Amino acid sequence: MKRLAHWYGKRIVNVNVNIIVAGLLAMGFTCGVMTLVGRAGFDDRLSSKSGISDKFIVSGLTFIVDLVADVAVYYLLHWLANHMPKRGQVLHLNPAYAKMGFLKDSSRVQAQRACLSPILYVIALGGQIALLHVPMTIAEATAISFTAGIGVTRVLHTIWMIIEERHLLKKHHAEIAAAAPPKLN
Repeated sequence: MKRLAHWYGKRIVNVNVNIIVAGLLAMGFTCGVMTLVGRAGFDDRLSSKSGISDKFIVSGLTFIVDLVADVAVYYLLHWLANHMPKRGQVLHLNPAYAKMGFLKDSSRVQAQRACLSPILYVIALGGQIALLHVPMTIAEATAISFTAGIGVTRVLHTIWMIIEERHLLKKHHAEIAAAAPPKLN
């Protein structure tokens, strides 16, 4: 258990774990909401009133519900993992992020996710629409396509975070070197 806690203490690991957990929890919530939308016939009523395909109505509603649920759950998990005061422990082990407060740190991650979200949603919502044309339920189509989207964007975001962390550590070490008193020969 200590080994898992040690790995989870690494920011790049807990950011990915938190995003995946937030995505899965949001996907479960979204699948539940969208199942209720389908059972209530809300998508069909919106489609008949607007003239927009019911599959596009489902994808639009899915996007809104998923986005709100995912962001809310991620902020909570990020605070718990990286900013919640822990008795007897150093709050930040990674000096590259030690000076960042919760909002700056978590919003930085959310901004990166926003940059990657077109990829996520093209895969997730495009896949959902494609799978809805196969005899598949809304929940099945959503779960399969969002899992694929989350997987692809996690790989891309991990690469981004590795590059960013190296840059921030290099900057941190340069600041330490600049602040050090000059060596006497």
